[in-house]
Amino acid sequence: MKWIKVVQRNIYPLQWHKFLIESRKGNKHDPVFWQIKHGLVVKNQSASIMFYPERNTVSNITTSSQEDVDAFFDHHMKFIEEVLKLKPGKDKEHIRVCYETFGRVMAVMAMGHWIGKDFVALVKQEPGCPSDINLRLARPFKSTMVQQEHQAIIDADKDDVASLASRFGWLHSEYMAQEWGIEEYTAALQSVKKHVHEEDGKEDSWLVQCAQKSLYVLDQGKAAVVRASWAMRKTLEAMNLDEEAVMNCFEDEFFAWLDGGGLPQNKIRSEHYGILLRDDTYSTCEGKDAVEQLIADEQLTEYDPVAVDEVRGEPAFAGKVQGKARIVLSQADANALREGEILVTGNTTPELIGAMHRAAAFVTDEGGILCHAAIVAREMQKPCIIGTELATRAFKDGEMIEVDAEKGIVRKLK
Repeated sequence: MKWIKVVQRNIYPLQWHKFLIESRKGNKHDPVFWQIKHGLVVKNQSASIMFYPERNTVSNITTSSQEDVDAFFDHHMKFIEEVLKLKPGKDKEHIRVCYETFGRVMAVMAMGHWIGKDFVALVKQEPGCPSDINLRLARPFKSTMVQQEHQAIIDADKDDVASLASRFGWLHSEYMAQEWGIEEYTAALQSVKKHVHEEDGKEDSWLVQCAQKSLYVLDQGKAAVVRASWAMRKTLEAMNLDEEAVMNCFEDEFFAWLDGGGLPQNKIRSEHYGILLRDDTYSTCEGKDAVEQLIADEQLTEYDPVAVDEVRGEPAFAGKVQGKARIVLSQADANALREGEILVTGNTTPELIGAMHRAAAFVTDEGGILCHAAIVAREMQKPCIIGTELATRAFKDGEMIEVDAEKGIVRKLK
């Protein structure tokens, strides 16, 4: 089985384990369904990486009736909006609720990504597909939390920062980061650039609307995932529990703890672990030697060095800039990014918004036109190239690079 890198994130092993379990169960609203067959997560000191084999998802959505597809989307969009209301609690039962909710909505978010790819392919096969189709596809069916926050920052003044922190601060807590407060929103107000988006008023085809709904499920679903994670972490905090000790569990250990058992000592797991789903069988490992053996057994090439002077991807927002590369694989990397540098990452997430305000352009390894980077690039009107596969390994911090988002090329400058 050939594994392909899908996403690189700073996520606890408990959260990855739950994601694989729920994605294997899949999402269903009769008669439409979606699920995955296999998955692999590896953490080898740097941010954890999830791998899928080719043709890993199973769904009948693109062959279902319009009525059934619309009902399927409506069902999952309503679920996402309910999750966004989740609040912290103060007992183990609420921790269980947050955890189960996190897993379900994370599987929904991932589904948005994969079915979105299917609908984009169908859209681009339509006769008379417009030349500006990527911009139209990067517009979610409804305004997402990321877009609402960006607009709120544009509209705000210095007296509004406390309100911004109260409404949106949790969005930046991601899986392991901290929520934004007054200091972060004050900085955002100083760096935000105001733009006016002109919509053409054209009515999109049903297939385009399906792609836009997929994008909404992906991006608003991501906000809901963060909300569930935030509520769970806040509950742990309110109970004076060790977040890392709980979140570094695998699921069987976590449920044993919820039912009255003790927490295992998982310090080694914070740096090296693996979770493998093959069909309906799950296996886990931890420790440097075990993870390196897993990498060898599964023939993962992601950890091999690369030596190239340019990479190619898909332009998500046009433009051409030069600047110093900043490789961003953690919140600490994002905090180090300076004004005018080029953000190079696996894929962007809400925790990187502050860095994206300061960056001159965005370059990602992963993502299609329906990804977070594409949405934010359109909102901020900054050059963006997605899906390069190799950018985070091809470039180094401080190297001068050119981002040509007209042609989809990122190259080193001599």
